[in-house]
Amino acid sequence: MNYAARRTERASLGFLLAPMLVASIVSAVVPAFAAVSNVPAGGNFQTALDAAACGDTIVLQAGASYTTTYGFVLPAPKPPCAGTDADYVTVTTSGSVPLAGTRLDPPAYATQMARLVASNIYPIIGTRTGAHHWKFVGIEFTSDGAFALSNLIEIGSSSVIGTGATLAERQQMKGFIFDRCFVHPSEINATNLSSMSTIRHAERGFIVNATDVPAAL
Repeated sequence: MNYAARRTERASLGFLLAPMLVASIVSAVVPAFAAVSNVPAGGNFQTALDAAACGDTIVLQAGASYTTTYGFVLPAPKPPCAGTDADYVTVTTSGSVPLAGTRLDPPAYATQMARLVASNIYPIIGTRTGAHHWKFVGIEFTSDGAFALSNLIEIGSSSVIGTGATLAERQQMKGFIFDRCFVHPSEINATNLSSMSTIRHAERGFIVNATDVPAAL
């Protein structure tokens, strides 16, 4: 599947500056193009992750499930990067979700979210050393129930590829946002938000391998 992105050149704003001020202006390096990659149902989501550059958007099909045996792994986005919030790679659904700042109601938006599903013991999401600036919007994270996962999302390391970042490396791994998403074990779903099982789903969700890194998540 070819995920060659449709590149849209970002417009730049020109400013008239007094000559004496020009020398004091430092131009920020920003991506010249923003790519939008559409991953259809049954498509290779990991390929899209690996190809993403700073500022790109990956769109998953609403209502589709993207299943992983060994977990999806977030890499460092490809350059150029600005070192600002413009670097975020956004993974979102093709469906409609509430406006930013509004809590997502799982039953109301169950068909609008795309689903990332684990089918083994590994977390749905892990990270490579150096990963940074990933934002998920309108995505459901769960498992198929075949195995009990200790953690659904693992930031700062990957139990799949065995990467364990050093302190210095983790300090650079910043900018992980899960906005208007639904993260849950298999025994909880959009129509059943509670479960009698206190063993299967207790303490399962996010783990951040960055206890000595402030504001890692």
